[in-house]
Amino acid sequence: MIEVVNRLGFPVMALMFGMTVTACSEGGSEPVPVDTRTPLERAEAKIAPDAVMLMDKADYSKTYAKLGADQFNRANNLTRWAAVAAAEAPNCERVELIGLSDQSTRTELQWYVDCPNDVRVNIYQSHAEDRQKAYGGATEENPKGE
Repeated sequence: MIEVVNRLGFPVMALMFGMTVTACSEGGSEPVPVDTRTPLERAEAKIAPDAVMLMDKADYSKTYAKLGADQFNRANNLTRWAAVAAAEAPNCERVELIGLSDQSTRTELQWYVDCPNDVRVNIYQSHAEDRQKAYGGATEENPKGE
C-alpha cells in the first residue's frame, strides 16, 4: 500500500478513497417509502376495528332518556368522527376504545377515548363535528356529505 501511495501520490489516493466511500453509501441505500394515504385514511388506520361501537335504544335506554332522540342519534352519527379526532391527537398512538361520556348532555356530547399506555383523550361534540366537516362527512345540513 505504501508503494501505491508513493507512486500515485497522497492526493490521488485520498480522492480514490473518497469516491469509494461515496459509491458504497449511495449504492446500497433503500428508497424511503412515501405514504400516499389521505389524512383521513391515516387517522382511520389508527382506530382499532372494534373501537367504535354504536348504541341502540334498548341497551342504552338511560342514555337515550338523558339525551333525547335527536342527541342520541347525533352521538351515534358522530362517534366515528370523534374517533378520527382522537386518532389525530398527538398523544394518542392508536384508538383502542371510544365511548360516550357520562358528562354528555342534550346540548353537548363528549366522548372518552382510550389509547395505549393508559392515555385517555376527551373529545367534545364541536371537535367531532369539525372533523366530520373537514373530511366531507354527512351532516344534518348536508346529508349526503357532498
